[in-house]
Amino acid sequence: MSETEPIPPTSSVTALRIPIIKKGEYDLWSMKMRQYIAITDHILWDIITNGNQTTTDPASPSVSAPKTSLAANARRNNEKALNILLSAIPDRHLLSFHDAVDARSLWKAIKARFGGNEASKKMQKNLLNSAYERFQHTVSIEDANLKFLRSLPSVWHVVATMIPLQQLKGV
Repeated sequence: MSETEPIPPTSSVTALRIPIIKKGEYDLWSMKMRQYIAITDHILWDIITNGNQTTTDPASPSVSAPKTSLAANARRNNEKALNILLSAIPDRHLLSFHDAVDARSLWKAIKARFGGNEASKKMQKNLLNSAYERFQHTVSIEDANLKFLRSLPSVWHVVATMIPLQQLKGV
């Protein structure tokens, strides 16, 4: 019997791409971004949702080294989250968000810019519904015209094929 050598463990590196936001796709983008940030570093999502909470408790003993270390770590995490969010914004919109000071305010600004408010979402939904109804009406007129042309005797087929369908839409 031959001995089998153990297989050395391999490290797998997965390259994740930052989801880029597109107009009208804020909800989908926010889900993808939340997942991306959770995979990258779950602390960053806390910074985005809750803000940079580096408040010091006045009841705690004043030790300067841990406070500065915590503050530096929090600042570094905030900058990391801010850079990830800025990387997800298309270049043509990047100048609109240059004044964001922390990741939480940037997330809110992105939501306001790309997410829209309830009134605009309702208006977009109504516009889409009316366009769909007009499309259905147009399709039904074309169907009626085609049914009419097919019902003609075979003698009229040559004439019917010469008549453009566009002219029959008004009939």
